[in-house]
Amino acid sequence: MTDVRIVCGAGKGLFVTKAFAKGSLILEEHPLLHVFPQSDEEATTWQDEFLGTEKALKVKGRDSASKGKSLWDAIVPPSSVPSSSRGTFRGMIQAGMSWIHRETSLTTAVKDSLLDLYHPLEGTSSASEKSILNLAQEALRFLKEHLPESKKEFQDWSTLEKVLLIWACNSFEGGRIYGQISRINHSC
Repeated sequence: MTDVRIVCGAGKGLFVTKAFAKGSLILEEHPLLHVFPQSDEEATTWQDEFLGTEKALKVKGRDSASKGKSLWDAIVPPSSVPSSSRGTFRGMIQAGMSWIHRETSLTTAVKDSLLDLYHPLEGTSSASEKSILNLAQEALRFLKEHLPESKKEFQDWSTLEKVLLIWACNSFEGGRIYGQISRINHSC
């Protein structure tokens, strides 16, 4: 029903292999990676570990001034991140937290599918891709500064950078990354 093919000069794309009637289900797929916490408990753990217990307590609404804030709200981008890129930065941070927590439980096939998705490369001439590359560097610095003691053994920063870039270019609502759905051709 679908096929992933190389598109000359554009990487890989998803193509249908037959005609479909309007309203037909063409593809259903489970995400390769959820980059947002899957429960309030997981969000609290990430807040505790990456941002510190005091920050996590405030974010969880135990401080009336911060009531109702989420992990997303708890991530405070550095002043070097332009205001127009703060949402993408926060998403990259959560993608990084998710990868650091989940990469050891992912199968090799899932990792390979994820890491095969499009991402900008160093040396690109595209201004928007250079911007995403710079933002990923900022996110890596943030994650290194906030890496919890329990995760100090994590050292694969080059793969993590690739995951951040893949997230920025391929994620869907809810921060999910898919092996095939992420390859559907579109105009951003």
